Amino acid sequence: MSTSVTSAKVAVNGVHLHYQRTGEGEHAVLLLPGMLGSGETDFGPQIKNLNKKLFTVVAWDPRGYGHSRPPDRDFPLDFFERDAKDAVDLMKTLKFKKVSLLGWSDGGITALIAAARYPSYINKMVIWGANAYVTEEDETIYQGIRDVSKWSERTRKPLETLYGEYLSALAAPGSVPHLNRAWGEGSSGPTFPCRLHTQTCERVTVAFDARRQTQPASTFCK
Repeated sequence: MSTSVTSAKVAVNGVHLHYQRTGEGEHAVLLLPGMLGSGETDFGPQIKNLNKKLFTVVAWDPRGYGHSRPPDRDFPLDFFERDAKDAVDLMKTLKFKKVSLLGWSDGGITALIAAARYPSYINKMVIWGANAYVTEEDETIYQGIRDVSKWSERTRKPLETLYGEYLSALAAPGSVPHLNRAWGEGSSGPTFPCRLHTQTCERVTVAFDARRQTQPASTFCK
């Protein structure tokens, strides 16, 4: 069983998306990185260690991230939906009939939207660190980490290697309206959970934060 990792680009929806692929298993798995991340920075252990006999593993760089540049990353109001379509269309272009999704942070949100919009194409999901909404405290924390020089070396170095000086431009104050674009201009509520009712899940695990009175996403779908 081959353990090699191949890297390539393929034309999808008007851009060239970069991906890494390994394994020869019948179960196709797409790895979806978080904001600023790529397959190689966010999923090195999974690419290396997931069972190559059981799985065919694909780790992609969303448009504007990693090696899926140009174009540079932009944030239209529907960028999560755009990423979801790109992800599904990438796997269809690679001739996978059905896929499972592993996504974290922004990649988790993208995976949830993909499952809602293309339920017959998604097999299973593992999602962690995805947001249902953003609080004022979350926004304050986000603004506080825009200064790349304050990041830990473990977090910063792989992204500096990947982006060079472009990393500072991505995270610079005012340059990427990520929160406003993700959650709606001036809105404190969720923008995507009410689309999720079309997907029937075998199991959903939700962390409840008593201090913030965090609710499961399903309660927003009423």
